[in-house]
Amino acid sequence: MQETGQSTSKVMSQNSVSSILSQKANLNDLSTVAHSGSYIDLSNKPNIPTKTSDLANDSNFVSNSDLSESYYNKS
Repeated sequence: MQETGQSTSKVMSQNSVSSILSQKANLNDLSTVAHSGSYIDLSNKPNIPTKTSDLANDSNFVSNSDLSESYYNKS
């Protein structure tokens, strides 16, 4: 009878386990954000505007000044 939590998968040799563990990233080689998980620790963060007016209209989307008054003041 199998006990709860006991694995039924193939048993690995110590050499196999050592080989796999040697490929694991060394925490000291990773950036701070990799182990803190904090957005504050990111470098090269994007500049996210707080207002849409901070964005450049480089795709030439229609703006209010492009619309004629008769278009949006229909009765």
